[in-house]
Amino acid sequence: MKPIKKHIEEVSNNGIKILLKKFFNLFKECLNFYKKFIFLIKLGLIFAFYEKRNDKIPVKKKILLGCIVWGESYIRKLTEVSFPSYFSKNNIPKLIKEGYEIELIIITEPNDNYKQIFLDILENLLIKNKLSLKDLKIEFIFKEQMNYDNLSSYMICHFEESIKRDSIWFWLCPDILITDGSVTNLVSMIDSNDCCVGTPVFRVKRSEFLREFKNKDNTKENILMLSFKHFFSDIVNSFKTKQSNINNNVSWTTGISIEKSNIGYLATNTLPAVWCAKIIKSDIQYYKKYRANIHDHLWPSKLLIERRLRVVSSSDLCFAVELTEENSIKYPKLNRLGYWHKLRDYPLRYNFENRRNIHSVVMGSFNYHINYDKN
Repeated sequence: MKPIKKHIEEVSNNGIKILLKKFFNLFKECLNFYKKFIFLIKLGLIFAFYEKRNDKIPVKKKILLGCIVWGESYIRKLTEVSFPSYFSKNNIPKLIKEGYEIELIIITEPNDNYKQIFLDILENLLIKNKLSLKDLKIEFIFKEQMNYDNLSSYMICHFEESIKRDSIWFWLCPDILITDGSVTNLVSMIDSNDCCVGTPVFRVKRSEFLREFKNKDNTKENILMLSFKHFFSDIVNSFKTKQSNINNNVSWTTGISIEKSNIGYLATNTLPAVWCAKIIKSDIQYYKKYRANIHDHLWPSKLLIERRLRVVSSSDLCFAVELTEENSIKYPKLNRLGYWHKLRDYPLRYNFENRRNIHSVVMGSFNYHINYDKN
């Protein structure tokens, strides 16, 4: 900090412009102070006094499966991996047999060939579980020239339909594989008419994983075994071991750090992805205000403050993996992180690489038990 005499000297030499500049810099510093401290206090007060109003409203046995897919690569992932895992014995088919009214809304680009492929695969999966297409309502919404910049508007479309139908919204993501029984368990966690359920998602190397996944066995045991063999680099670097170099560990770029426990592994994750929810109108307003990546980054902050977020605590309830292309390394160089690597074990951490919001991290550091012993 400069001495006062130095400031006076600069103002005398440079006139009113430098004085205005100094006032502006002082204002910016005050604003930063507000952001770093007062804002966190404000969040705490909102959380403390937020009044939940939907605790006692019963949840109807209706589910809207929301699927957004375009492009040959993602369509292939959806048909070969996601559909079979979501429609395995103890997932969607079990819910149908338990009396749930389920509707699948697929937002995709107009293509009659792909539409028929979707229907044929879904019919075969349902027949395999002694069901038919009559047991699943399917609707297509066609959009021209789909792109990632419009993802929020596609999500809003699903949200609006789920409110209209008074259904639980469930995210059917084309590059996600979910273990058998996970869908049923997540739905069972919806305990109020505004509840949302989040779970960590672990990235795996797509080609290597699928090479050993030819039998389509999505039992927890098989998926955990394959995942530990083929975790993507950022997840591998999230493991805390005696041999690991802390400067090379980038666990907090994924929001996850993992360490061996007496039984399995303990993963600390800062931002679980919301996988199913009872949507309310303010969620739609939130998506209209912010960009598409709020599904992962901002939306959980809102749900935390409103006491609406429940988080999966164990792979026994749900284990999900994201099939990631080998050439999509998001963090080839981490020069900007610098000494912040030293803070990787702190639950309070801000991510410069993917702009995770500090209030999400402060208010949400969750433990997740991976019930697996690779030895």
